[in-house]
Amino acid sequence: FFRSLFFIRFRALSATSASHRVMIISRNVKASIARAVAVRAASGRPFHATCAVSSNPNLRDAIKEALQGCYAKLPTVTPIHLVQLLVSSRYEESDCADPDLPRVARVSAGKIFGGLPVLVGGVVTEVLTKDVCTSPEPCVAVAALSLPGVEVSTFATTSSGIPFTAEEFLTLRKACTPPSPSGSAVMMFCSPQFGEAEDLITRISSLLPHTPLLGGFLHFVPSGPSGGDMVAFLNDEVVSTGAMGLVLRGPFSVDTICAQGCHLIGTPMRITRVSGQTVVTLDSIPAAAAAQQMLNRNPHQLQGTGSLLMGFLDDSGKLLVCRPFQANPSNGALEVGAVESLLQL
Repeated sequence: FFRSLFFIRFRALSATSASHRVMIISRNVKASIARAVAVRAASGRPFHATCAVSSNPNLRDAIKEALQGCYAKLPTVTPIHLVQLLVSSRYEESDCADPDLPRVARVSAGKIFGGLPVLVGGVVTEVLTKDVCTSPEPCVAVAALSLPGVEVSTFATTSSGIPFTAEEFLTLRKACTPPSPSGSAVMMFCSPQFGEAEDLITRISSLLPHTPLLGGFLHFVPSGPSGGDMVAFLNDEVVSTGAMGLVLRGPFSVDTICAQGCHLIGTPMRITRVSGQTVVTLDSIPAAAAAQQMLNRNPHQLQGTGSLLMGFLDDSGKLLVCRPFQANPSNGALEVGAVESLLQL
């Protein structure tokens, strides 16, 4: 899937265990922190998600190409309920801020998918594909999601007040509080100049403690539409200030994972010995030597990359967390930052 502010991964329910494997991960220094969400269907009806990108220099044509790319990957007769549209800031500002753009994109999606979906997204600094950052080319990334049984509602706000009516809030809280079988998630995009973003996030998280909140800040547009400072898409409208997004509610569960705008390099290695913040051996080989051997085997995956991170996976291959690391030449181990003890992972 593409990575920009976040990406969404759908998969079947499965048990997870403690993390035992590690991968070296490349982070492009220009990439935004990405947030991955595994949405696990709790009903017998399958969820489907697909994505596609286009670097067509004409923005409207790029959107159509990406939508058609998503359609080509879907199973036959798959209804699409939600489309996420991300546009790189390398397109002309006047094209990105066109107030008719989201309506045109949504109508195109309706024609291609056979039904008018909810559309959300905006202009971001960089758009990343599965394997590489598309910079310096302009690029559009589209994700199309089929979510049978999931209710999708939208909101927009310019204050830190809860952006739901009292009835919506009470219904949402009741439906998402255990032991309710329903799941929920809030996806929110904010203006980089929205000073009340932190208060809004705190308020939503405290009032809806069982509802994961994901999203991020959009690209700063100094001369945005209507005097605003961002370009966000919400169905047929352009939102230029504050925050906007949507609420998902239905038969699913959500896990949040910080992926940090990275792509995986090589194959996983098993951690065979640790000491505090230090990985001593990988696959029973001194950790620094094992990592270097793996990097030497995959030089093509290092092209155009920035810093390297260490990603910790569980036994199912799910990425749990990424951490910076450095080699210790005195003992051949790898010291991992931002964690007190690797046993926590």
